[in-house]
Amino acid sequence: MNTIVISHRRQDSRDVTRMLFERLLHYFPGRVVLGLEGSLPLDNVRLRAARQMQGCGLLLVLIGPDWCRLADEHGVPRLHDPRDGVRLEISSALLQGIAVVPVLLDGATMPDEHDLPADLHGLLDVQPQHLAGGCGRTASLVALVASIRQQLGEEEALRALARSTMGVSSLSAAGPAGGGFPGQGAQVLPLLAEPETGRGEAWPVWAIEGGEDAFGRWAEIEVVGVRQRLRLIEPGMFLMGAEASAADRFDDEMPRHAVTLTRGFWLADSACARALWSALLGDDPGQWRDRADLPVDSVSWNDIQALFLPALAHELGHGVRMRLPTEAEWEYACRAGTRGAFHFEGPPSLRWMRFGGDLDGPSPVTALPANAWGLHQMHGNVWEWCEDGKRTYGRESVVDPTGGQAGISRVLRGGSWAGPARWARSSCRFEAPRSQRLDDAGFRFLIEL
Repeated sequence: MNTIVISHRRQDSRDVTRMLFERLLHYFPGRVVLGLEGSLPLDNVRLRAARQMQGCGLLLVLIGPDWCRLADEHGVPRLHDPRDGVRLEISSALLQGIAVVPVLLDGATMPDEHDLPADLHGLLDVQPQHLAGGCGRTASLVALVASIRQQLGEEEALRALARSTMGVSSLSAAGPAGGGFPGQGAQVLPLLAEPETGRGEAWPVWAIEGGEDAFGRWAEIEVVGVRQRLRLIEPGMFLMGAEASAADRFDDEMPRHAVTLTRGFWLADSACARALWSALLGDDPGQWRDRADLPVDSVSWNDIQALFLPALAHELGHGVRMRLPTEAEWEYACRAGTRGAFHFEGPPSLRWMRFGGDLDGPSPVTALPANAWGLHQMHGNVWEWCEDGKRTYGRESVVDPTGGQAGISRVLRGGSWAGPARWARSSCRFEAPRSQRLDDAGFRFLIEL
């Protein structure tokens, strides 16, 4: 079964163990089990340890500050008891050649050789992982999940899954039929003939509520009492990039070209708020914490891919497929049928967007008016990570374009409170390394139809 066993001491790491167990179940459903801690003294612990290791692909050894010092009623360190469950777990794994990963908690360090019995000395040959608390927990969880996947040989399988679920291509097309664009007399491609719920309901199976208003169809999800509204973005065609006559454009926004998106999607109507991230993952990595409805910041593209998206997909169930929007999908949603620099008319204004560089942080995610498709703060507030890397524009029309998954950088869109209006234009493009965490960058996610 290739299970992941968490070896722990209750007195040393009880709260962290429970948190880690629940988090890892999001990324490795049905494959995470707790170790032998708590077994009754009369149990055949040695036999249980051997059996547990038979289906084990990886043993995580949680090591807190007191891991080596915990002793029995006679003052003998528990690690030196031949029947100690933790000792038997580790020695059995080492003996059978099972991957073992020490995880250091709360600033703990690896034990010295004299602290361990001889059959555990192999533990000292393994590079440990660190699991931090507070705002550092997100980064350390990302590294731990990546290490587990590497040890289990599942990195390539994960990349293949990501490529298949993106479902986008960079095929050239002859051009948009009819020559029109949403908001300019175009015909938008039709939705699925039947509701995606298959039950005739007004919202998908993953939603707790849905409906239709002046902006269009909406659906809401809920995680531990925190709600997020999503908007149905129908497929269609638009002009991507900046006009040649735009004085404030950058070279990488040219040439403007026709893009056809053949698949609709449900897009979060706002950037992910701190409340949703914290409800799902139990930590708060952001620098701006005055309110729970501020956008989460200081999360990297890697953090989102490794932690947030798998956890939310697991929480919603129903085989939901979610990801970040591609750069093309983001600009299409931002424009909402418009062709100018912004989705609103007139010059940049704090009535519509949070920008300028002299502000003291972001504003709540739905504080400002939405665009014509019901999406809040597509301009300013925080940069938003996209799924793909930056592609080079051409003059030809394209269908479902993507910059792909190669390279170390990914695109961010929308500008932020810390930058000028020029950076917040619909066509402005920025990129950063996937691992970078910026205090003015967050994200919004989509759910595929």
